[in-house]
Amino acid sequence: MSFVRDSSDLGDLGSTSLKIDPSITPRVLPCRRIPIALADRVKTELSALVDKGIVAPVDEPTDWINQMAVVEKPIEKLRICIDPQPLNVVLKREHYRLPFCLNYAKLKFSANLM
Repeated sequence: MSFVRDSSDLGDLGSTSLKIDPSITPRVLPCRRIPIALADRVKTELSALVDKGIVAPVDEPTDWINQMAVVEKPIEKLRICIDPQPLNVVLKREHYRLPFCLNYAKLKFSANLM
């Protein structure tokens, strides 16, 4: 198992698509206010995320807009994330049962656990 040692080495999780219920009206939420003291640091962090390919600017109208949340971490860095509450409501979730790790252990090692 390898862990990220450098912030530039994020790995590749592949891509996915989210399926939403088309009968629900899309939501466009207003922007949250960013404290003036953090504004320059937020711009710098967002530029870094764009440069790394983590986020991409959207310059055209879109159906869904979530709010961005900015939290100052104790180590003088910023955590930038979105608040996907309205989107979570309309997501069509895939229903499958996650395998229990003890089942794998029994199959792989023929062990009696518990």
